[in-house]
Amino acid sequence: FTVDTNEAQATKDLQQAITVQAKAYSLQVGDTAVATLKAKEEIEAVTDGLKLQFVTQNQLQKVKNNTDSSLPALQKNETRIIDIELSEDIVTEELLVDPAEIVSVEQAVQTLQTGAAQKETYSVKAGDVLGSIARSHSLTTAQLLELNPGLTATSVLQIGQQLNVTVEKPFLSVKAVHEKKIVETIDFEKIVEEDPTMLKGEKVVKQEGAVGKKEVTYVITEENGVRTERVQTAENILVEPENRIVIVGTKVIP
Repeated sequence: FTVDTNEAQATKDLQQAITVQAKAYSLQVGDTAVATLKAKEEIEAVTDGLKLQFVTQNQLQKVKNNTDSSLPALQKNETRIIDIELSEDIVTEELLVDPAEIVSVEQAVQTLQTGAAQKETYSVKAGDVLGSIARSHSLTTAQLLELNPGLTATSVLQIGQQLNVTVEKPFLSVKAVHEKKIVETIDFEKIVEEDPTMLKGEKVVKQEGAVGKKEVTYVITEENGVRTERVQTAENILVEPENRIVIVGTKVIP
């Protein structure tokens, strides 16, 4: 028995000693190790893969080519991307790992996008309904029902009832900044002028009014494809609006 035991332990020790370890690159977001890649060159492929979920290959290449801060003047009705970045830095570390821990570029992108499910519960309050609870936690009603087996669209909620509102939160987000120049209309004002020589109740249109036009430039920020900000950076009046002028009588016959 002792001989067999010693041989088994020796075999186990030998297997551990000869376990193959491969050089790899760990991707970390904050303090969390997210994925392990085989080659250093794959790191850029992962960051590009994340960005390409929300911009085209052509747009991404244009941003990479924009090494000079000065860009040509934006043309009318033109939209262009001027920047794309990740919400957090991805830190890499070279290390030796079991080859089984290494993932593909596609798997690393998926992990970074999906993130980790953070357990969260909500205590029902007076006046709550399923729709409002779902919206306040960035869920649809269908997703809320799926997270809470036994709950249906017709269920009566009880004050203090605990609902699962856990959602998957990505490890990082992709922020894209676009610049856009468009032509917008300028509304005209409606002006009323009184005429004491005209009978009260009479009305004459002195000027019909016409909308104006202006060229406006916006810088638009999107996070994971959702617009979060739009800032006007320039405006050029092309056609001034003409106000609509109406004359009304005020004369009262005794």
